[in-house]
Amino acid sequence: MNIDLVFSGGGVKGFALLGAYEAIEEKGLRWKRLAGTSAGALLAALLAAGYTAREIATEFSIDLEVRRRLIDYGRERARQFLRRWAF
Repeated sequence: MNIDLVFSGGGVKGFALLGAYEAIEEKGLRWKRLAGTSAGALLAALLAAGYTAREIATEFSIDLEVRRRLIDYGRERARQFLRRWAF
């Protein structure tokens, strides 16, 4: 069965849209036309280029250690800002 897909924007929501599309793939549904805005447009473009949901998820996964370091870096920058502001 062919369906039309329209993906909304919203940054991190793109990962949720990817999960929804993965469920669509598992049901055996295929898209006929794609459209999207912002993060949804990126997802639609990758699907139009022939990527599967699993391939996209693998490409855009972030290492948990890298994520932890980014969060720690952000916290340290916030502390530095607050110290400067307070003094």
